[in-house]
Amino acid sequence: MLYFRFSKLIFIGSAFLPATSVWAQTQKLDFNQSTGSTEFHAIGRPSAIKINGTGASPKGAVLISQDGKISGELLLDLSTLDTGISMRTNHMKEKYLEVGKYPQARLAITDVLLPKQDLTKVDYSENAVPFKGMLFLHGASKPVEGLAHIERHGQSSMIKAEFSVKITDFQIPVPVFAGITVANDVSLVVTANAPFALLQQ
Repeated sequence: MLYFRFSKLIFIGSAFLPATSVWAQTQKLDFNQSTGSTEFHAIGRPSAIKINGTGASPKGAVLISQDGKISGELLLDLSTLDTGISMRTNHMKEKYLEVGKYPQARLAITDVLLPKQDLTKVDYSENAVPFKGMLFLHGASKPVEGLAHIERHGQSSMIKAEFSVKITDFQIPVPVFAGITVANDVSLVVTANAPFALLQQ
C-alpha cells in the first residue's frame, strides 16, 4: 500500500545555473543529504476509509544530461513508513511488506525529458512533466509512470513526483486490518530538494 510520491525526485538542481551554461555540462543531483518526504495513500473498504502514511526522504543520485534527459535511481527505506497507528504500521511492515527481508524499495528513472527552456529562468513552475521508471519492491519489479511538478523560486527549487501501483503486481497480498480491506491501487508521492554538481565531459 505504498503511494510513492517522488516529489523530490530529480529535476531541481539544474535551475540554479545561469542561462548560458544550463546545458553546458552534465549535472548531478545528490539526494543522500536532501530534505523531503515519501507519502502513500490508499483507500480501505468498506466505508471508503482513507489510509495515509509517510516515510523518510528518498536517497540516491540522479544525472541530468546536456540534452535534458534524466537517469538515476532513488532508494526508499521502508522501515521509516508510518500510518499513524502503530499496530497497523507494524502489521503492514511485517506481514505485507516483509521489511526484514526486503528493507528497501528502489525506483530507477529511465525516461524523463525536461523542458529546458523553463530551466533557464529565475522563477518558473512546470506541471505534469511525464516520467517513466522501474520500481523494485518486495522482490519484484514493474515499470511505472507518472507526473512530476517542478518549481524554482530564486535559488530554491522543489520537485514532486506522483504515480500509482497495484500492490499485487509486487507479490504483496491485499492487506486486511481490523476488518478493513485495502484497495489494490495505491498512490505514491515523493518530494525533495537537493544540491547539484557539474560533471566534466
